[in-house]
Amino acid sequence: MPYLQVRNVPEAMHSRLRSRARLDGCSMSAIVLAALDRELDLRDWKARLGEREKTDLGVDASELLAEERQIQDLDPV
Repeated sequence: MPYLQVRNVPEAMHSRLRSRARLDGCSMSAIVLAALDRELDLRDWKARLGEREKTDLGVDASELLAEERQIQDLDPV
């Protein structure tokens, strides 16, 4: 399995990683690998999203958002 070394990790980040690993009962490597996997998945998703054809809603999206916000303001939770 390939090996990856990360240099110049800020002390605060290192402490957070150590604490999270301890809380989750796993290694710091497992935390970092999971974070890297999520980041790569997110970048892949954004790339696929950018390749999709644009959708014409017939109205400006900001109008739809304003309308939805108004509806939510009128409907108490």
